[in-house]
Amino acid sequence: MKNPITIGTKTIDAANVVAIKPMTQERLSGINTDKNFTAEIRALGSPGAFVEKHSVAEIVAAFKQHGEDLTLLPTGEAIRTGERWMLAITAFSERPGGKFGSSVQMKNPHNGATGEERFAARPEQIPGGDAPTLDSLVAQGPVKGVA
Repeated sequence: MKNPITIGTKTIDAANVVAIKPMTQERLSGINTDKNFTAEIRALGSPGAFVEKHSVAEIVAAFKQHGEDLTLLPTGEAIRTGERWMLAITAFSERPGGKFGSSVQMKNPHNGATGEERFAARPEQIPGGDAPTLDSLVAQGPVKGVA
């Protein structure tokens, strides 16, 4: 493990964590447990963990102290940002009022594992998700002095 951290009785590799999400009642009801988990830590290429007692913001702060930097989003979720981790951010096309706002294709630079994470946050709420579109750049016309 590159950066181990123990959560309850389980040790995970904090270096592989890509997202931390608050637990919803829907997600909690899909897990066979009697525990009242507050957050889910998601990793690429190694197991994640469920957390009791701590908020996503508290977990992000603890990971930062442990040398792992995640960004807390306005929706209460956290994501590992940076061009080495995020391959693509797209709006999640679902019926209006759906629970997901974006889909992020991720790649772990430590082990090469890839995966998709869905977030309630819209693309523009995720660092790097507000990039201009090709259509908007073409509509602006040519840059002066560039052939």
